[in-house]
Amino acid sequence: MTEGGNNEPLTPFRVIEVRNNLKAKAKQGNGITPEQAIRAAEKRIQSMSVSYDNQIKNELDQIHDLIRDAEKGENKEWLQKLVRLSHDLEGQAGVFNFILISFVCSSLSALLKMGDPDHPKFIATLHAHGDALTLIFHDRIMGDGGPGGRQLIEGLRATSMKVIGVKSAPKPETDKKS
Repeated sequence: MTEGGNNEPLTPFRVIEVRNNLKAKAKQGNGITPEQAIRAAEKRIQSMSVSYDNQIKNELDQIHDLIRDAEKGENKEWLQKLVRLSHDLEGQAGVFNFILISFVCSSLSALLKMGDPDHPKFIATLHAHGDALTLIFHDRIMGDGGPGGRQLIEGLRATSMKVIGVKSAPKPETDKKS
């Protein structure tokens, strides 16, 4: 018999045994339960929250300094630095239950990436975002801030969209429970 008409003899199937070396290396029996892992992670996050408070204070000071640089209009270095800070703060804040800070940073990032720095309300809108971040942190508004938090985000977003030049913006997915 030939295979595929090329006059080569048919070869029998070959069985390849795949070993699971990882399973043999994995620790079995004495591991921790998922519940224990969650408790350990929560404890670690709690211990990190003190240093995060110091970090966020520094980042908020930097944000306000960069907004003042933007107001002066001397150079554009502030823009990239502010985008980076806003992005970093957006990601970190959720870990420590400052969800509202994440939403404000998301709005700020959209403004920075799509807004026109020469728009007459651009700087005022930057200040509004910076002031909102400071308020949320100093008043320790956790989670999404409830109805007041949603109202704050909607106001910032509406103002940002005017500066960006968009009629309306999609709402962020917020947890409706307060």
